[in-house]
Amino acid sequence: MNSHWFKQVKFVMVQTSHCGNIGAAARALKTMNFSQLALVNPKNYNVEDAKISLSDEAVARASSAADVLENAQIYSTIEEAIADCQFVVGASARNRSMPWPLKDARNTCIDLAKIIKSDQKIAILFGRESSGLSNEELSLCDAHVQIPANEEYSSLNIASAMQVLAYELRTQLMDTTITAVDFEPLASAKQNELFYEHLEKTLQKIGFLDQHNPRMLMQKFRRLFAKAKLETTEMNILRGTLSKIDSKIENK
Repeated sequence: MNSHWFKQVKFVMVQTSHCGNIGAAARALKTMNFSQLALVNPKNYNVEDAKISLSDEAVARASSAADVLENAQIYSTIEEAIADCQFVVGASARNRSMPWPLKDARNTCIDLAKIIKSDQKIAILFGRESSGLSNEELSLCDAHVQIPANEEYSSLNIASAMQVLAYELRTQLMDTTITAVDFEPLASAKQNELFYEHLEKTLQKIGFLDQHNPRMLMQKFRRLFAKAKLETTEMNILRGTLSKIDSKIENK
């Protein structure tokens, strides 16, 4: 088992309300050999000098995983938290109005294991206890994952959801029949976001996108390119194409 693989996985908790859930999540990760925990604007959590001031409840729920808590990274935005990751998955307990690449926990983790074994970094996003991730936040992801559960009561505690996905991912990483995917380095989340910003501006310039009535066009573009899993070289080609279009427009 390659311990390096486990360090390439970042578990991101978004605006978690209860300190105890953060502690329980840290314990869930450590039992499966994961250690990269990121917190985006955690509520009721003191942040001093970019370090976490651990509450008694968080430490108690973490049990012997206080080291995961102490090393957790704090971010102001999801974009900052996932900037260095090549593939991002959002956990969603319900179906959304716009279809998106969606798989169950096991099949998602099979895909993730192949990406990780190809030396790519990945992130798994978990939303608020009460409402999960918003549609806008899920649009930052390359795919969505659901944990099959009781249809009449499918809402898992956030730490429980993280435990399920951490277990499934550990299982697939340890499976020697699952091997690396043969591809060039994937574009990072930050590169993707810069591309989408560039694409939106260019589409506005050529009159294809009405900034006052954009509808769902950019969401659909995000879904299109998410399916493609763009490599860094492919992203450079697309950005170069947009820059050439911009230049032609400006020189008219």
